[in-house]
Amino acid sequence: MRWNKILSHSRFITVVGVFYVLGHSFCVLISELISNYLYQLKETSTIPTSLASLLFAMNDILFCAGIGALQAICFCRLGAKLDAPIWRCKSDKEALKRFFLIWFGVNVAIVTLTNLVGTFGEYGYSGVSDFLALFSILVLFVYLPLTICWMHSGEKAIEEEEIFKVFRPITRQLGDSVGMWIIIGVSILASLYVFSFEVFTHHNLNTSLLKAVVIIPFSVVDIIVFCWVWNLCIEYRNAGLDNEYDLDEF
Repeated sequence: MRWNKILSHSRFITVVGVFYVLGHSFCVLISELISNYLYQLKETSTIPTSLASLLFAMNDILFCAGIGALQAICFCRLGAKLDAPIWRCKSDKEALKRFFLIWFGVNVAIVTLTNLVGTFGEYGYSGVSDFLALFSILVLFVYLPLTICWMHSGEKAIEEEEIFKVFRPITRQLGDSVGMWIIIGVSILASLYVFSFEVFTHHNLNTSLLKAVVIIPFSVVDIIVFCWVWNLCIEYRNAGLDNEYDLDEF
């Protein structure tokens, strides 16, 4: 797989990457600060448990929306630059219109799945909790590359009868994607290890700041994976592995 075109835009990738990483860290910090405040209200019985649960859910939704908007904008900027002039997205507004909902939906699904793991475990359903934990790891392993493939195909992903067709840049170039899967796997294992530390069970300002810092390298992985998958999509098209797809129609 050729990397010349990607590497030629390394400066632009770095600028957008920094914006993405800082934005991701900021979203985590705000979400954690709100969660800490809600935990304090809940522990002091200032608000009913049912209301606290609703507010926690709203906080999760806002977090998913913030990350989803960040992903739509940053990934579209990168995609338009790396695959110019074929893949186009004229503005951030267009990026949000076309891709916000898919990233928001994926984020909500992941957060919901993670919350269910804790909920079932808390109520003693260890079997269900363990199953969902394994399933969530699988989802974390594949969601980013597959969603990026969907982005590259654009709205064509919902127009095609064979929805899995949009994932062929990965499935038909498995050899070139091995390194990416290793990076994702190591990232997931590292996150599970790091966030298992007792310090992350506390609900205070220091823990919130620590989470906002620790999330930085994992956000960098998002940018690396995006560039890798985008390059796979470009190579797939240029090699004529599926001539039925003509992205120049955008």
